Amino acid sequence: MKSFLPTVSFLLMSCACFAQTSQPSITTAPTLPAGTTGTVYSVTLGATGGSGSGYSFGITAGTSGQPPNGLSLSAGGVISGTPTSFGTSTFSVTVTDTNGLISNPVAFSLTINPGPLTITTTSPFPSGLTETPYSQTLAAVGGVPPYSWALTAGGLPAGLTLSAAGVVSGNASVAGVAAFTATVTDSNAGTWSQSFSLSILVAPLAISTPTTLPAGLVSTPYSQTLAVTGGLPPYVWVLQSAASTLPPGITLSSAGVLSGTPTAAGTFSPTIQVLDTAVLEAASLTFSLTTASTGVSIATASILPSGSVTTPYSQALAAAGGVPPYTWSLTSGALPAGLTLSNAGLISGTPTASGNFNVTAQVQDATALTASRTFSMTVTAAGVLPRLGVISQLSAGAGWVTTIWLINQSAAPVQTNLVFHGDDGTPLQLPLTVTQPTVTTQLESSSLPTETIAPNTTLVVATQPLASNVEGWVDVLTNGALSGFAVYSNGSVEASVPLQSLIESSFSLYFDNTNGASTGVAIANLAGAPAAITATVWDRNGNLVTLQPVAVPLTQNDANGNGHDSFMLPGRIAATANIRGIIQFQGNPGSQLVPPGQLTGLGLRTDANNLFTSIPTIVP
Repeated sequence: MKSFLPTVSFLLMSCACFAQTSQPSITTAPTLPAGTTGTVYSVTLGATGGSGSGYSFGITAGTSGQPPNGLSLSAGGVISGTPTSFGTSTFSVTVTDTNGLISNPVAFSLTINPGPLTITTTSPFPSGLTETPYSQTLAAVGGVPPYSWALTAGGLPAGLTLSAAGVVSGNASVAGVAAFTATVTDSNAGTWSQSFSLSILVAPLAISTPTTLPAGLVSTPYSQTLAVTGGLPPYVWVLQSAASTLPPGITLSSAGVLSGTPTAAGTFSPTIQVLDTAVLEAASLTFSLTTASTGVSIATASILPSGSVTTPYSQALAAAGGVPPYTWSLTSGALPAGLTLSNAGLISGTPTASGNFNVTAQVQDATALTASRTFSMTVTAAGVLPRLGVISQLSAGAGWVTTIWLINQSAAPVQTNLVFHGDDGTPLQLPLTVTQPTVTTQLESSSLPTETIAPNTTLVVATQPLASNVEGWVDVLTNGALSGFAVYSNGSVEASVPLQSLIESSFSLYFDNTNGASTGVAIANLAGAPAAITATVWDRNGNLVTLQPVAVPLTQNDANGNGHDSFMLPGRIAATANIRGIIQFQGNPGSQLVPPGQLTGLGLRTDANNLFTSIPTIVP
């Protein structure tokens, strides 16, 4: 009997412990009381069982359901807040006692019904200003969105409208107070209306035209109407500053129109006032108005400096005349791959393909006047040096020696090469002496091996004696910046000409064939195609001597691609005999389909004493 009593006692204790650790449970029914949008809602969940001094409620871990928008569940089991949307939400809740025991989840359902449709925007509306953008959005709650808005009585200020989305917007044109009724309709055809008032005040008077006026051109009619905001019309415009602050030929009307035909170029700064005659308000502004004497033109030669694949390239296009700033663009053709033209007129980048390219660029000035020019450009393959310029005349043999000087004043070594062309365009093989600061080399070739010129040093290339005279021109190729010149000498007389880097389809030069003097000309056709060259002659007074361009008779095959010729002017072009003046040589002008020719040249004048003087060429 004694052994049985302990067993019973143990069982009773076990039962007591089991009762103390029972699982908590939620006592609230799964379907919660309904709520209404826009109305405060509160329900407290109940629990029983478990142990300890309290419970903690929460959304069941691992579930996605949540109370309706605007409501939340606190740890104390209170679902509260103000619902912002209608519909039925389902969510799972568990309760945990203070010993950490968790109840079985309960899935709750809570329905939020739409509240009564009401407009929440109050009257009056915020006031606005005449001729000033205005926007105010109406708001509503309740009902079943989406909402649609309409004006059902009264009227908005002139210039304002009410959209279906409830936005009052626009530019009010008249000052005053407007009364109107707006009605909102929800998707269940429920409606609510409310009356509003909106005041529009007169905006302060101000001149709205930018202070920098469109530029004008001398001798070209000009017209610009000034603009005003605010105040009440009618307006009257007057020039506050002296009359001289407007360009001569331009006047200001009382209606605010600057017009006339400028007769002088310059930049002018008139101060102009506008008067609001209705409320006697005034506003003033000082403007800048520029007039130019000529239209815009392009100053850069049509044949651009050559480039080389993988070598960075940069060339700025230049404009003249008109009224800056200038804006550049391409109107036809395409630049070499890797190069672009900026609005400021800079062609830059690194070419990725070799070849010959033709593009047409346009420049526009501040007056919207434009000028165009077709440019040609050669990109050589990687490792091939591009053309820097040309020595237009080479004479060797029969006592004549040509010496070419190339100077590198940059901070980096420069590679260079010289290619010699004969009169007929074929390679011209010559005996040469090449001198650098520490070494002199003699060779016979039509192309100088690539030489490196160190910073601040000089490369000198001289022809050696030949039994008979030969003539031609020299292509100067380099990957850097060099300057240079050539000297022709026969032992008793000599002349020098600079390295020419501006190459076009035409060039001009001054000539003097009077008082025993005579002018010689050398012409090099740098294009690979034959050239038909013409000449136009003016005397020193600007009179046209040749009524139309005359063909220049070139000897042998000198018109060939890469060909060359030199001659005394009176012997070839009779119109130049015994006069002074200007002569222009024109090669193939080119078209959109055919690139322009490439001509260069030089002039040498001899006097009665057989002294030589170099004559520089003029490139358009």
